[in-house]
Amino acid sequence: MDESAQLKSGNGKINLYDEAGLKIANGEISNYQKTGTWKYYDPNGKLKETGSYINGVKEGIWYKGDLENMNFEDAACFDANNPDAMKQFEYNKKNLTFEIL
Repeated sequence: MDESAQLKSGNGKINLYDEAGLKIANGEISNYQKTGTWKYYDPNGKLKETGSYINGVKEGIWYKGDLENMNFEDAACFDANNPDAMKQFEYNKKNLTFEIL
Protein backbone atom coordinates (compact mmCIF):
# COMPACT_ATOMS: atom_id res chain seq x y z
CA MET A 1 0.00 0.00 0.00
CA ASP A 2 1.55 3.27 -1.15
CA GLU A 3 1.18 6.23 1.16
CA SER A 4 1.16 9.85 0.12
CA ALA A 5 1.44 11.95 3.21
CA GLN A 6 2.39 15.20 4.79
CA LEU A 7 3.48 13.63 8.04
CA LYS A 8 5.81 15.09 10.59
CA SER A 9 6.73 12.94 13.57
CA GLY A 10 3.70 10.68 13.01
CA ASN A 11 1.19 13.51 12.62
CA GLY A 12 -0.57 14.92 9.56
CA LYS A 13 -2.84 14.18 6.63
CA ILE A 14 -2.43 11.00 4.60
CA ASN A 15 -3.75 9.43 1.39
CA LEU A 16 -3.52 5.64 0.99
CA TYR A 17 -3.18 4.08 -2.47
CA ASP A 18 -3.35 0.46 -3.64
CA GLU A 19 -0.71 -1.26 -5.78
CA ALA A 20 -2.35 0.09 -8.96
CA GLY A 21 -2.12 3.68 -7.72
CA LEU A 22 -5.82 4.07 -6.92
CA LYS A 23 -6.70 6.04 -3.81
CA ILE A 24 -8.37 3.78 -1.27
CA ALA A 25 -8.50 6.03 1.80
CA ASN A 26 -7.61 9.40 3.24
CA GLY A 27 -7.61 10.95 6.68
CA GLU A 28 -5.37 12.17 9.46
CA ILE A 29 -2.74 10.53 11.61
CA SER A 30 -1.91 11.60 15.16
CA ASN A 31 0.90 9.88 17.05
CA TYR A 32 1.03 7.30 14.22
CA GLN A 33 -2.67 6.38 14.73
CA LYS A 34 -5.75 7.15 12.64
CA THR A 35 -7.71 10.05 14.09
CA GLY A 36 -10.68 12.16 13.07
CA THR A 37 -12.73 11.64 9.93
CA TRP A 38 -11.56 9.05 7.40
CA LYS A 39 -12.95 8.29 3.95
CA TYR A 40 -12.63 4.99 2.07
CA TYR A 41 -13.11 4.61 -1.68
CA ASP A 42 -14.08 1.78 -4.03
CA PRO A 43 -11.93 0.83 -7.08
CA ASN A 44 -13.84 3.41 -9.16
CA GLY A 45 -12.86 6.20 -6.77
CA LYS A 46 -16.35 6.59 -5.33
CA LEU A 47 -16.87 7.16 -1.63
CA LYS A 48 -17.98 3.90 0.02
CA GLU A 49 -17.37 4.41 3.76
CA THR A 50 -16.77 7.27 6.17
CA GLY A 51 -16.58 7.77 9.90
CA SER A 52 -14.28 8.83 12.71
CA TYR A 53 -11.38 7.34 14.58
CA ILE A 54 -10.22 8.13 18.10
CA ASN A 55 -6.74 6.86 18.96
CA GLY A 56 -6.81 4.43 16.02
CA VAL A 57 -10.21 2.91 16.92
CA LYS A 58 -13.45 3.40 14.96
CA GLU A 59 -15.90 5.47 17.01
CA GLY A 60 -19.43 6.76 16.58
CA ILE A 61 -21.57 6.35 13.47
CA TRP A 62 -19.96 4.95 10.33
CA TYR A 63 -21.73 5.24 6.99
CA LYS A 64 -21.21 2.46 4.44
CA GLY A 65 -22.58 1.89 0.97
CA ASP A 66 -22.99 4.09 -2.08
CA LEU A 67 -22.17 7.46 -0.53
CA GLU A 68 -21.47 9.21 -3.81
CA ASN A 69 -23.36 12.52 -4.17
CA MET A 70 -24.28 12.56 -0.49
CA ASN A 71 -23.99 15.96 1.18
CA PHE A 72 -21.80 15.44 4.23
CA GLU A 73 -21.07 17.99 6.93
CA ASP A 74 -17.68 17.51 8.56
CA ALA A 75 -17.32 14.60 6.12
CA ALA A 76 -19.05 12.29 8.56
CA CYS A 77 -22.73 13.19 8.82
CA PHE A 78 -25.38 14.70 6.58
CA ASP A 79 -26.75 18.21 7.10
CA ALA A 80 -30.23 17.76 8.56
CA ASN A 81 -30.95 21.48 8.02
CA ASN A 82 -30.46 21.25 4.25
CA PRO A 83 -33.72 20.12 2.52
CA ASP A 84 -31.86 19.01 -0.62
CA ALA A 85 -29.41 16.96 1.46
CA MET A 86 -32.32 15.33 3.30
CA LYS A 87 -34.04 14.40 0.01
CA GLN A 88 -30.81 12.87 -1.28
CA PHE A 89 -30.29 11.08 2.04
CA GLU A 90 -33.80 9.59 1.97
CA TYR A 91 -33.32 8.52 -1.64
CA ASN A 92 -29.97 6.83 -0.89
CA LYS A 93 -30.86 5.49 2.56
CA LYS A 94 -31.92 2.14 1.16
CA ASN A 95 -28.35 1.66 -0.12
CA LEU A 96 -26.61 2.64 3.10
CA THR A 97 -25.71 0.77 6.22
CA PHE A 98 -25.06 2.47 9.50
CA GLU A 99 -22.72 1.05 12.07
CA ILE A 100 -22.54 2.59 15.54
CA LEU A 101 -19.30 1.85 17.34
